Formats: sequence, C-alpha cells, structure tokens
Amino acid sequence: MMLPGCSNYTIMQHRDIITQKLEAIEGRIARMESLISRGGTVDEYKADLIKSKELIQEVKDYIGREPFTEVEKM
Repeated sequence: MMLPGCSNYTIMQHRDIITQKLEAIEGRIARMESLISRGGTVDEYKADLIKSKELIQEVKDYIGREPFTEVEKM
C-alpha cells in the first residue's frame, strides 16, 4: 500500500491486536456503565477502571512498536 508522495509505506503490523484491545476497552466501559446503573460496588468499578487503564497502555505500547513511515519521520 502506497501513500501519495511516500515511497516506503508499511502497513500496520499489529492491527488485529490493537482492534481486540480496543474492543476489550469498550466492553469494560459497558460493564462499568452497567455497574453504575445497577448499583455495583465501588470495588467492582475500580477493578474495571484499573483493567481499562492497563488495556489503554497496552494499545499505546503496540502503536509505539509500529514502524514510522517516511512522512512521519519528517
């Protein structure tokens, strides 16, 4: 896949993993919304919040491993 004006474009290598992690975050957010609506405990909510933050950091780490295109290096 080539971008206009870019001779060395690399396709995202971790796309599937990043998508899975983002879907897991969406699931955690939905669960937290459910906890709020049904009166879940603070501990349940905190546990999901901590796991969500961990998943976000994992996504950032995967994105950081992606190679830069020539345009991004400028």
